[in-house]
Amino acid sequence: MFNFPFDVTIWGTVSDWVLTIATIVTLYFIYRTFQSQLIVQKSQLDLTQIEIDKYVKEDRPIFILKEYAFYHLESRNEDPNLIIHLKKVGNLQALNLNVRAMPFCDIEILTEDVDCISQDVTVMYFFRKKQSNFKDLKFLSMIFFKDRYDNNYRQVFTLIQEDDQIKGYLSSLSINDKVSHIFNENS
Repeated sequence: MFNFPFDVTIWGTVSDWVLTIATIVTLYFIYRTFQSQLIVQKSQLDLTQIEIDKYVKEDRPIFILKEYAFYHLESRNEDPNLIIHLKKVGNLQALNLNVRAMPFCDIEILTEDVDCISQDVTVMYFFRKKQSNFKDLKFLSMIFFKDRYDNNYRQVFTLIQEDDQIKGYLSSLSINDKVSHIFNENS
């Protein structure tokens, strides 16, 4: 009456087949779940990178050139004859502010380095040009500073004489961003 054409010892029982099919279906859905998790993880890393880029562009401390002034002082050699006002903008503090003049500029920095600059503060830097001739003025200095996340920043400040006028330029920011390197290594 219940005669099977297949031998149970070779082909197994119906429950063995049901268990095998259920295992295959389960493996398929586990594979799909892992694929979905990989897609979600990749999109989360992309969103994190977008937030890091947003932080670097919007919250970073950056300096703008507020004003600069030259004075032709011949009487005393220790007085400054070049004063630069830098204004810090951005939400983060600028730490370890360090201004360095390039050696070929023949300029001496008279202001000490600043440890910490908070919200929208104007910093005055005093310089003395060793030669009092401002006809061929070329002044190049670097502004180095950090934020609280230990990202290093650099801006280049340039003064040049153009058509009997002295013009000042402050370059865009160069960043050595330690936060984004962490996420780039994990991707």
